[in-house]
Amino acid sequence: METKYPEIKQIFDEIVNTAQFAQGTDIGPSTENIGIIAAGDAGDWITAALGIPAAEAEIGAWDQYSTTWFPHTTSVAFQIVNDNINWLEHTYMKLGNQITL
Repeated sequence: METKYPEIKQIFDEIVNTAQFAQGTDIGPSTENIGIIAAGDAGDWITAALGIPAAEAEIGAWDQYSTTWFPHTTSVAFQIVNDNINWLEHTYMKLGNQITL
C-alpha cells in the first residue's frame, strides 16, 4: 500500500496515530494479528479497485465472543462498544461525517 496508495497509507497512519484505541488493541493485517492469510476482503477490493480508503475493523477481544461471533452477553457487547467508541467516532469525524448524539 505504501507504494501504490501512499495517500491512503497516510490516512490510515494518521488515524492510528491520533485516535484513542482501547487498551490492548492490535492494529495491522490479519497475517500479523491472528496468523492467517486471507485471500482478500471487501476493504482490500475497495482500496485496490476504487482507490478509496477502506478497512474492516473487528472490535473486542477473542474471549468476549462465542464461536459463532456473538458477544457472550449484552453487557459484554456494551463493553465492547464502550471501549471502542472513541476511535470509531474519531474516524467518522476524520472522514467528514458528522455525528449527532
